[in-house]
Amino acid sequence: MKKIIVLVCALFLGGCTAKFAYNNVSWLVYWYLDDYIELNNEQEDQFDVMLDNWMTWHRNEELPRYQAQLDDIIYDIQTNNITEQSIRSHRERAKQHWVRARTHLAPDLVSLGTNLSPEQIEQFFSNLEKKNKDEEEEIVERKELPEREQIKKWTKRNQKGIKKWIGKLSDEQKQIIASFHNEFEATGLHWLAYQR
Repeated sequence: MKKIIVLVCALFLGGCTAKFAYNNVSWLVYWYLDDYIELNNEQEDQFDVMLDNWMTWHRNEELPRYQAQLDDIIYDIQTNNITEQSIRSHRERAKQHWVRARTHLAPDLVSLGTNLSPEQIEQFFSNLEKKNKDEEEEIVERKELPEREQIKKWTKRNQKGIKKWIGKLSDEQKQIIASFHNEFEATGLHWLAYQR
């Protein structure tokens, strides 16, 4: 509960934006990491150096790529060039952002991992499985709801998620999101199996 209060206050004071999170990643990442593993002082020092290097790389190399893609998306919207092919292309470009980040960070994370004690490794996997079980319980609980309630919750969750990305939704946009429920195939349990 304390974490939630601190986060709400910090977001309120910081403007509640992705920019806030990005510019404060150095302390936010430890907050997140603490849910999974406790690093010793030497490991924290090693991680701090890695994180500084990652953020420098990300600002210099990746943010310009994101901006270029966003400019292309805006151009496609303005020129009414929203086709299945353009959407696939943007989706593939977005996927490549993740692949580059994963590829860049992986060697450092492997290096850090070799310095973990057996107790830390056990702690990490135990906490990861606890999170997986919590998520699994939520998925199962949602599936046990009456269909009407499932649709309502699905619609609300997805409208909220899209609102984070594009801002306030019009009634028409809300209707469009709601209309996709029947075409949506839940993959939460598959994702958890993949994680495990």
